[in-house]
Amino acid sequence: MPERLYYEGDIGLINNLKNIAVVGTRRMSEYGRVV
Repeated sequence: MPERLYYEGDIGLINNLKNIAVVGTRRMSEYGRVV
C-alpha cells in the first residue's frame, strides 16, 4: 500500500460506480527507460 494517495477534484465523486485512476511515479526508473 502506498504511504499517501493524492487526488484532484471533488472527493465526493469517489462513490460513483464508474471511476478511473492513473497511477505512476514522479521519477522514471532505469528499468522503466529500458522497457
